Amino acid sequence: MEINQIEDIVDQYDDMVYRIALFHTGNNREDANDIFQDVFLTLIKKRMYFNSSEHCKAWLIRVTINLCKKNYSQKKEILLGDEEIERTISKNSTYKMSVESEDLYEAICKLPPKYKNIIILFYFENMTCKEISRCIGIKEVSVRKRLSRARGELRMYMEEGRKRNEQGEY
Repeated sequence: MEINQIEDIVDQYDDMVYRIALFHTGNNREDANDIFQDVFLTLIKKRMYFNSSEHCKAWLIRVTINLCKKNYSQKKEILLGDEEIERTISKNSTYKMSVESEDLYEAICKLPPKYKNIIILFYFENMTCKEISRCIGIKEVSVRKRLSRARGELRMYMEEGRKRNEQGEY
């Protein structure tokens, strides 16, 4: 694989890889950066060639998830505050999250990995259930079922958070 091809892949998928790693590490930027680097080092070492951009994207997602499971799944979760917190998703994109977004982020981080992955790919990477199915190697009906269960758990976490906020607990 040529250097310019690797640069193109990094430019195209850096936000996606970092975002997946960030969710899996409970917003630990240092660990997410390590995973980010490991994913692209694996790409270089294995000298991967891809049939299509969809194949490349699926491979990067799979490697990112596997590295997260292998190295960082046991990291402690970060408690989030009420104020707006600036989040840096990559070197080129920074945004602020509202309190409600922080609550949603915290709820997603609490999900088991099999649900977290589906939510991230469906909502943040805008993948269809069929694409997710091919990417992570499970049946499409299983993707839909996990998506439904993940939404239910997110609803439950969000309701618990609202109740705590109404009672003045943080």
